[in-house]
Amino acid sequence: MISYFAIYSIVKFRISEFLFEYHYSILAPLISNLLFIVIFSTFDRYYSLSFNNISFIEFLIPGLIIMNIAQESYDNPSVSLINSKQIGSFDDFLLAPIFRIEIFLAYLSSQLIIGIFLAIINLLMFSFFIDFESFTIFFFYYIILAIIFFSSLGSIVGFIAF
Repeated sequence: MISYFAIYSIVKFRISEFLFEYHYSILAPLISNLLFIVIFSTFDRYYSLSFNNISFIEFLIPGLIIMNIAQESYDNPSVSLINSKQIGSFDDFLLAPIFRIEIFLAYLSSQLIIGIFLAIINLLMFSFFIDFESFTIFFFYYIILAIIFFSSLGSIVGFIAF
């Protein structure tokens, strides 16, 4: 039987940890993407890299968002699991009456919330550079698939490592 309260507690802890370390988890990826856009928009102005009325920046922004989400989705669960193993707090998960699949589902669902939050923040920041007409529901579908894939991979690496 699945313990939803245990999953909720782990998700709540992971989200609070993510928001507490905002300089590492929110500001650093945003500044990195902003630097990419500033550099490539400078290139785009001088060399006119547009094709079929689509500028290079409109082509680049979805890829930067996916890259950012994939990197953070892989990094956050693996680093969190490895750090909790190093300091010994992962043993508290294993001693509690919850299954390992519940721990995995909690990490996956927390990273899904975090990844969608990061995608929305990136879209708001990039709204100054492009319009939202180019983004469809398929873009959010691919974001969710990337979050699930990379957070699963990061969780598995975190479980196996150390």
